[in-house]
Amino acid sequence: MTKTILVAAAVALTAGATATALGAAAVPAAPAAPAVAPPGGAPGTWRAISIRQATNGRTIYRENCKDCHGSFGAPTKESLRKYEKIADFTKRETLAGKTDKELIEAVTNGKGRDMKGFKDKLSAAEIDAAVQYVKTLVKK
Repeated sequence: MTKTILVAAAVALTAGATATALGAAAVPAAPAAPAVAPPGGAPGTWRAISIRQATNGRTIYRENCKDCHGSFGAPTKESLRKYEKIADFTKRETLAGKTDKELIEAVTNGKGRDMKGFKDKLSAAEIDAAVQYVKTLVKK
């Protein structure tokens, strides 16, 4: 009898049931989304992101931003020579005090004479995902 209950419980767990025959929770809670802390920003100005959004943001960043800002957020040597005020996303002070809204605005409409806007190339969701990813590049 005990063997039958254990087998039934294992089947219920494998099938994704919410409770076993014994009444215990069969599916553990999903892990919390990783929090991205604002470097020097006011608490609550940034939000937690999901693993999927961070992965999508990384892909978007690498397809659209890495040529100038580098694969991991530090501008390439060529970009440093070419652009006077290029952002280095690995430096805490680059993003300090910046809100999501400000960062999204810069990517959407461009910044200064050197950075073009991406509003015609990327959707609002893609820009948001890239911005969320950029915030993960800050070195602690």
